[in-house]
Amino acid sequence: MEVLKRTEKVGRSNSIPIAEIKFDYASIYVLEGSKGKKPELDLFIKYSDCKNKKSEPKFVAPKHVHWAMDFVIKKEHNSGKLYKFVKILIKKYLQFEKNNPLTERNFKQIKSLIDNNIFEKRDKFISLDRYGRYKTEFIYYLLILIAVNELNSADNPYMFIKTLKTIVDKEKDFTEVIDIATGGNW
Repeated sequence: MEVLKRTEKVGRSNSIPIAEIKFDYASIYVLEGSKGKKPELDLFIKYSDCKNKKSEPKFVAPKHVHWAMDFVIKKEHNSGKLYKFVKILIKKYLQFEKNNPLTERNFKQIKSLIDNNIFEKRDKFISLDRYGRYKTEFIYYLLILIAVNELNSADNPYMFIKTLKTIVDKEKDFTEVIDIATGGNW
């Protein structure tokens, strides 16, 4: 994984991404957003899904339900390992809630955010990569960006953390996870 500064547009986007987090199998693009309580810090996040090597990558704006469903699938195969992974993400969110690392929206800040939150336990969770759509390394960095963005721009940031806490609640089933992840709109 590497963080790159982009100089050209990607896909059908009208703007040049601030940064690209590039993996062997996909990329996450960070663009300028314009919504929320701090529009000057809002990030518009897209990723390219390179599952089908023969076709052009598909650019997707991630929704909470995308990664929540992935976690539900992983949970069915190894709930103990998934709970440990999600608890790392919850800890990161709570850390960002106390001290949000994104105070400006530029390449240096995005690179610093990624560099200062390296996924050190990647090998511990690699077995989860066989299940669901996303690799744990990819989803970790995607969710780091989503967490910081939600804390910066959402008027009432709750959806991300509530979804994560519902996933690790052993008394909640997948319908409750999806209900939280979609804001009850499914």
